[in-house]
Amino acid sequence: MRRTWLTGGDARLRAEGRRSAGETETAASTATDATGAPDPTGGSGTDGQSSTSGSSGAPEPTTGGTTSTSSGSEPTTTGVDGFEPPGDPAAVCQRFCDRVTACELDGSFDGCPCVPEQVEGKQCLQRWWLTGECFEIDTCESLASWMSPCWKDFYATQDWCLYGDDGCEVFGEVGDHVPEGGCAYTDHCIEKPSRRVFCDATTCTCEVDGVATATCPENGLCRGSITADEHIDACCGR
Repeated sequence: MRRTWLTGGDARLRAEGRRSAGETETAASTATDATGAPDPTGGSGTDGQSSTSGSSGAPEPTTGGTTSTSSGSEPTTTGVDGFEPPGDPAAVCQRFCDRVTACELDGSFDGCPCVPEQVEGKQCLQRWWLTGECFEIDTCESLASWMSPCWKDFYATQDWCLYGDDGCEVFGEVGDHVPEGGCAYTDHCIEKPSRRVFCDATTCTCEVDGVATATCPENGLCRGSITADEHIDACCGR
């Protein structure tokens, strides 16, 4: 069962990638908050990002990461399904942290952002490995410019390690926009449509990526009689 977090304001802002500094407490901070590194794209995670190659002309990887090839050739892209990275979390993190130190980027972080104790799940481990590989392929000059496409992989990895192997997390909303006696929950996903239920005391409306698609009974969701993920599945489907 996925964890449920409380957020202030409309959780749809998170789904649109607009994690502003003034947003009230959320369960997940931005990659910039977590690492202390600036976000050159103005966004975080996979949402709303665009990246350009740095001064080295390094090829742009997809969010799935890159695999290395011989010197001078473009890396091929790959996802994580069916791919097993060598080494355990400690080895994967050490590889990334060594590269950050070698490029004198360690001063931009409050310690190394890859912490073995926090690397849990297949997606998190594999994406850290792919991010470390991208950092090794690119030049220190490109990485230091913060325009390297490897930073896109870095922020995507941060999100996958936060959201878990299914790439989704449930956020409960609080604030004046929630009706009295009602509630609102968003199941925000990285690579799937995000779903939201907005309920008064009797009826819930389901929204998929911000578009209302169905209504259903409240069924005790706002009183804790049913979990948010169960209710979102029943009301919205997948």
